[in-house]
Amino acid sequence: MAVQPLSHKLSALLTNARDEAGERAALKQYVCESRDVLLRYHRHGMGGLHFGAFYARVMDVLLEELWRRAVKKIKLPAHDAERAGLLALGSFGLRQLSLYSDLDILLLHDGLD
Repeated sequence: MAVQPLSHKLSALLTNARDEAGERAALKQYVCESRDVLLRYHRHGMGGLHFGAFYARVMDVLLEELWRRAVKKIKLPAHDAERAGLLALGSFGLRQLSLYSDLDILLLHDGLD
């Protein structure tokens, strides 16, 4: 599974969601299906470093989508949204996630009003 299909998979799942509960279910399904793919790759010889990097990318796609939705939901103007971002820290920032790693993230901004 390459990087591009991850975002396409998530978009396809979210397209069918009719409400917030459906969106949450779609996000959870994306994570579960991605984990299943990763476990199959690992059983067939994918090493730990590649596994960690791949899983970090899965989480990148998830957080990018959550960020877009949050910005839209609070109606943050585009120029303000561009002045803030999420930074991955810890094992996530190092691209060394395992299946049950926590996601350490930092919201960085330049003093939004």
